[in-house]
Amino acid sequence: MKQTKGKKRRRLTTVFVLFLVLFWAWNNYTLCVNRQTIASGKITAPFRAAVVSDLHESVLMPAVVRRVARCEPDLIFVPGDLYTDDGRGQVDKAVAFCAQLAAIAPTYFVCGDHDHEQSYYDALREVGVHVLDSVCETVTVNGNAIGLYGICKVWFPPEYSLGSTFPPPDASRFNILLSHLPAMERFADFPLDLVVSGDSHGGVARLPFLGGLIYDDVLLPKLFYHGAIYDKGLFEVGGCRLFVTAGIGSYPFPLRLFNRPEVVLLQFEGEDNHEL
Repeated sequence: MKQTKGKKRRRLTTVFVLFLVLFWAWNNYTLCVNRQTIASGKITAPFRAAVVSDLHESVLMPAVVRRVARCEPDLIFVPGDLYTDDGRGQVDKAVAFCAQLAAIAPTYFVCGDHDHEQSYYDALREVGVHVLDSVCETVTVNGNAIGLYGICKVWFPPEYSLGSTFPPPDASRFNILLSHLPAMERFADFPLDLVVSGDSHGGVARLPFLGGLIYDDVLLPKLFYHGAIYDKGLFEVGGCRLFVTAGIGSYPFPLRLFNRPEVVLLQFEGEDNHEL
């Protein structure tokens, strides 16, 4: 009888451990598509942009390329941190990955905390990626005039502002800024319609009632962080919208919880279409 009970306990323990392993793998190594609509009176015809961020050398790179291709975006935004270690092999993988994205749609890149070497920027340009290192490009997508701004900044001196970096934007265009860091206080002097960022990994774990586990190196930021928390999703900040993607990889450890790796599909449309 004791042996039977012991076997049952071992089986239950095995099933429980297996469940935990599968649950961990599902949270960290299965990809989802997060669709977000952005409506504006400046948009005359719908278009779509995919957002891919914070891969950190993820094994999901091939799956990401397939999923982005299936989304059929008109533009692709890559707000940095495709690798963690700047060893040559990781840089080459990141460049090859971006080359695959650029074959799908025009791809626009800004650096993150980890991937900010000039030689890397040069290699990305060679495979057709637009590197927005304090650069603005004007593009036309489905008849829409879009101003695409980008900054390769991983820290900001006290005097930094977008207004001192770029000339005033054309207010008739829909103006988008790509910045790895959602440093909205640094962008307040510049009239933008949308900022697209990453960096936060969505707080790594999403806890019921508490949101992200960590933000700006503060644990349980909803309780202890003194400031605005921009860790995942769409925010309205002083008349400008900010979208922060939770990204794909994990650093330093794969500890995502209720916060699966995501490819974001931003669906831009006119306000009249959105109301319908």
